[in-house]
Amino acid sequence: MADSSVTMVTAGIAGIAVIVTVVGWNVSHYLAKKREDRTLRIESTINKIERQIEEFYGPLLSRMELIFNVWRIREIIFNKVDNKCRGKIDEFVWKEYFLPLHDEIRDLIKVKFYLVDDQKVASSIKEYLEHSTQELFQKRIEKELNISTAHIEGKRWPKDFHPNVLTALSDIKLIREDLIKELKASQ
Repeated sequence: MADSSVTMVTAGIAGIAVIVTVVGWNVSHYLAKKREDRTLRIESTINKIERQIEEFYGPLLSRMELIFNVWRIREIIFNKVDNKCRGKIDEFVWKEYFLPLHDEIRDLIKVKFYLVDDQKVASSIKEYLEHSTQELFQKRIEKELNISTAHIEGKRWPKDFHPNVLTALSDIKLIREDLIKELKASQ
């Protein structure tokens, strides 16, 4: 009887050990899978943010800065030439500088707008498109159809466009930095 009691106790301990091992393995596997899924989500978000920066916000901001630079240089030249020359200079600057830059911005928006998830930027883009499209229409109507549109007030450059893009870019860069820190801390 003593032998059978020892055997039963040994079998019971072995059974408990198997159960603890199986439960431990399942808990460990679950936690590892959860950590792996979290890591993949963080990496995916970082990749999306990097695409937003590289493919949309960076190129957009660069072209905006070029437009501002052209405007500043245009103003310098305007202040140093006769009023009679300003119309020709305006047409030249528009055709050679503003038009190509606006075309590039519209093309960028056309193919990369899906990367925008900031409502203020999206709203500013709508206003920008109204500005650049109206300007394009008026210039082409005047040039190609010889119909003056000078009496039609153009839609101005949206004053919040540049600040909204800068803020959105800064915000996503901060999110990216925080996610990288979180990723490093969890490894």
